[in-house]
Amino acid sequence: MPICSSIVAGAKVKMLIRPEDLQLSQPQATAGNRLLGRVTFVRDIGATIETTVECSGVSFTALSTPCQGFGLSIGNPVSVTLPAEACRVLGA
Repeated sequence: MPICSSIVAGAKVKMLIRPEDLQLSQPQATAGNRLLGRVTFVRDIGATIETTVECSGVSFTALSTPCQGFGLSIGNPVSVTLPAEACRVLGA
């Protein structure tokens, strides 16, 4: 995850990631940049599916295509992978 050189260890930060870079999958053990969460919202908008996932008090909105989906429904557990190369870290 690229970190700005002006950020010191222990400082508060904000992490940014584009919704299309989040990867949703069947629930798996946490590892690396993977979080377990629960689907709170799903909207099919044609060529794209918008999914909101709650992970320990933090909400993520992911965009995927119908062929990438695996039957997501509100309340389903899911893994959210945040690829390190897609994350940006800023000072809070």
